[in-house]
Amino acid sequence: MMKIKPCLLAGQVLLALVFLVSCGGQSKSKALTSSSVFPASQHDSLPIADYVVEIYEDKKGNLWFGTVGEGVARFDGKTLKFLNVDSGLVDNTVAAIAEDRHGNLWFGIHGGLAKYDGKTIANYTTKDGLCNDRVSQLLVDKSGIIWVGTWGKVCRFDGIMFTEFELPIPNIEVQSYQSTMNWVTEIMEDSKGNIWFGRDGYGACKWDGKAFTHFTKKDGLTSNNVQ
Repeated sequence: MMKIKPCLLAGQVLLALVFLVSCGGQSKSKALTSSSVFPASQHDSLPIADYVVEIYEDKKGNLWFGTVGEGVARFDGKTLKFLNVDSGLVDNTVAAIAEDRHGNLWFGIHGGLAKYDGKTIANYTTKDGLCNDRVSQLLVDKSGIIWVGTWGKVCRFDGIMFTEFELPIPNIEVQSYQSTMNWVTEIMEDSKGNIWFGRDGYGACKWDGKAFTHFTKKDGLTSNNVQ
């Protein structure tokens, strides 16, 4: 798995990738042109003006690019294939990507959660039990549970039911102008099975399966805005 941030650098990575594909290795094979990488039926020009906010490498080596406004694109080394609202996604902003043990791709969208099995797309929203429709982070843990971070809450999905997972609020001073403290900016699992959460105002916290440990400016962080 490969995750690269922030979005501006990721956008440059996408542009560089297209440049390398279209210009590199010409002695071995015919170089791809912009029209073959981005078919005219999908894009008239390279979408370099769009924000790329997530890059993910799946088990087959395909690169997936989550964008703001263009959906998600899969690059297989030769061509890009876009999935968007016309394909069945609930929204064209894809902020998070993860893959489960069965090879299904999960997309965190600003409109819900989507599962792509390679052929069809299934969407999940608050009507299905999702805790918030604006998804910002995804993690498939070692047991196969899908952790969904949103702009307000965290929930777990076992493939059948969503269960809200409440993150405690650390004892810190919050400024009056702050409004995104509960935005879940990151979810990760370490080698010991601990689950880590980053939030935009409440620092970071670790869940060891029984208890939480908070990390804020009081503990040495330079900021409580963890990205």
